[in-house]
Amino acid sequence: MKSPNPVGRIGPLRWQDWYRACEAAVLIQRWAGSAQCALLVVSGFEEPGFFERDFQREALGKLGGQNTIVIPEGFETIGQIEAALNRVRENNAQLVVVSSLSHFPRVWWLTRNEKNVSHRVIFGIPRPQELMTDLILDVVFPIVDVLGWRQWFLEKTAVRRENGKL
Repeated sequence: MKSPNPVGRIGPLRWQDWYRACEAAVLIQRWAGSAQCALLVVSGFEEPGFFERDFQREALGKLGGQNTIVIPEGFETIGQIEAALNRVRENNAQLVVVSSLSHFPRVWWLTRNEKNVSHRVIFGIPRPQELMTDLILDVVFPIVDVLGWRQWFLEKTAVRRENGKL
């Protein structure tokens, strides 16, 4: 999930990465049939006065999405992917991850060994600060992970998220 918080975003809503991901998810649901395809909104992150999961669920509804399941877990990409994968495993289901172009390499890395996962990549305007973070982490995170430093990375990220910072 890319944060839908409008603070720091540029361009019209309909072109923003998080909104384009919502549009793609609803389109996939229409193709698959809403009875068989749930939309997962996964986020435990809360900025002061802004709950991204509620904002995203509302946007999915306005776009015609149905059968939306909110999983209030995961403060960053790793935790969110793990929560989604746990849900998919529990239900013996297929997960289609919709990610922005800049977020895709990291999301792919986190799901690379999963058999029931496919990806759809969208292009939308990212928040400039998140774009820089994504580009850096797309290269650095796999190295951190291979070196066995994932837990250290999660602890550092948790401190930022607990303070309500992206």
